[in-house]
Amino acid sequence: MNQSKPVVYFVFRKNTGAKSVKFAGFTNKLISADVLPDADYRNVALEDLLFVCDKNGEASVCGQDGAKLFDDASFVYFKSWEGMPERAGALAVYLQAKGIPFEDHAILNMGISKLPQMYRLWATGLRYIPTISSVILPDEEVVLDLIGKGPYVLKPIHGEKGDDNYLCKTYREVRNKLESYPKAWMLQAFIQNEGDYRIWVYGYEVRGGIYRHSVKGSHLNNTSKGAESEYRGLDNLSEEIISSAKKAALATGNAVAGVDIMPSNDSVLYVLEVNQGSQIVSGHETSKKMQEFGNFIKERIYSTYKRQKQPNRLKILGRYTHVNLPEFKIKDIFAKIDTGAYQSAIHAKDIQEVEENGQKVLRFTMLEGHGKTLGKSAECTAHDYDVVKVKSSTGAEEMRYRIRTKISVNGVMMKTPITLTDRSDMTAPLLLGRRFLRGRYMVNVELSRREYEETL
Repeated sequence: MNQSKPVVYFVFRKNTGAKSVKFAGFTNKLISADVLPDADYRNVALEDLLFVCDKNGEASVCGQDGAKLFDDASFVYFKSWEGMPERAGALAVYLQAKGIPFEDHAILNMGISKLPQMYRLWATGLRYIPTISSVILPDEEVVLDLIGKGPYVLKPIHGEKGDDNYLCKTYREVRNKLESYPKAWMLQAFIQNEGDYRIWVYGYEVRGGIYRHSVKGSHLNNTSKGAESEYRGLDNLSEEIISSAKKAALATGNAVAGVDIMPSNDSVLYVLEVNQGSQIVSGHETSKKMQEFGNFIKERIYSTYKRQKQPNRLKILGRYTHVNLPEFKIKDIFAKIDTGAYQSAIHAKDIQEVEENGQKVLRFTMLEGHGKTLGKSAECTAHDYDVVKVKSSTGAEEMRYRIRTKISVNGVMMKTPITLTDRSDMTAPLLLGRRFLRGRYMVNVELSRREYEETL
């Protein structure tokens, strides 16, 4: 049986020709020297790529003809990307989300614009507006196939406050506008809507927000462009909006942010973008924003003070313990305490995100098939969850779903995040890491043997 060759992509900033060592000549020299393993080697230039989130909500990276690239890759090497950090960063985020190996991982932190943010939001399972970003506008047929027919919104990837944001009715209008458009751009499908939300997230927690709607004659909901707004407290925000805002802030690593979320006229909830820092002492509802931001700072100072000033109040755990998960009605779970791990993790299978009553929920089977949990498995549904990157002790990285749930340890109840993964080969079905322990417990390994032997 013939086995297909591995596919390796070499990524360059620009296509400088077949003989140039800054493009295909680099690969050709290595092949001629017979130093590379047998594989299908492909050269791509960042300037030639289309970065896409299509009309079906699926992301991809394509050539100018709309054909998908990289999904067949065994490995991707970024040879040169200086001068195009946003495009390189976006590609790196996409590759990581797809589980495609690449180097160097430093590129992941290069992009800060709307472009890499698009892939971060998509990778978390949030719905993003159909979008194309490219150096050159692709043919009309490609645009129609990927994001649909007009009208379109043309805006810069580094844009803010609605500046240089244009509504174009047709592909021809887009093409004409780009002839004098000096900035790196994104082209998006215009989604019919009545308005959008700017959600205030401080400390990765939703504190409130405003609902914004455009004035007559404008497609922009930005208050800086004259849009009207109304305050929305937590009681006036849906669970889906609150959950989406928290996921978006976590996905982009912005603890303090203004998350823009737009319900379409056909009831699809789109996350538009995450604004780092956002307006706190200016804009609309300033007094409420400043009060909530002050509360966030107090929380951070107080939690730090407690950890520094009250170490003797920390409770003690051994190497192993038993816990309860009351929200899932599971008791006496054997757990390992691991100060070398940051995230906590529990054995789970059949993990899938589904829609229930118009909202996304996470369903999974907890504890089934683990030797220490006979008779304790449960079919579970979680509403408070997100996706995080977890690095193992060997350095391998994977994306995991993470739930927030109540946990009871020695009669003390608290809420903590726990990732879901296959731990069938591990000693304990539940691992409690540093994030759970911090500020709560000290670990005394001398307690380990007795508590462990009691579980045998």
